[in-house]
Amino acid sequence: MCLVAMPNFNASKTHCKNGHEFTPENTEVRVTSKGTTRRCKVCRNAYALKLYHDRGGAEADWEKHLRKDYGPEAPTVYKRLNEAQGGVCAICLGTCVDRNRLCYDHDHQTDEPRGLLCFQCNVALGGFADRLDLLEAAAEYLRNPPARNLAVRRS
Repeated sequence: MCLVAMPNFNASKTHCKNGHEFTPENTEVRVTSKGTTRRCKVCRNAYALKLYHDRGGAEADWEKHLRKDYGPEAPTVYKRLNEAQGGVCAICLGTCVDRNRLCYDHDHQTDEPRGLLCFQCNVALGGFADRLDLLEAAAEYLRNPPARNLAVRRS
């Protein structure tokens, strides 16, 4: 990025308005049409966090994601499914230990919701591309692995 020498309106200041020192680690330099300016990163991050919480925080972000990806009714459907499933995965009946929320599973052909799954079950279904024939073949493989027919055992 090429910076053009322009007047710096707060070059003489050593601290931001909240008392944080302008250091290389704590300073964001911005080039605007009026010149270059500095911002305190601590204050910028605090302001961004305040906006995030004022706008509803993680819950609002999650609902925005659901509406964007699955339609305007998706947050309501998610809440109803979560209550109906008792907050557990529809396949393994586990809770989400590696993520905060269960995944919203839907039919990729019709976009109809199917249920809520833990991350592992959601990834597993995705790996089989929602093909029942592959899922049934995988279940048969687990029931009757080829090595069992050869009497192969670990030594």
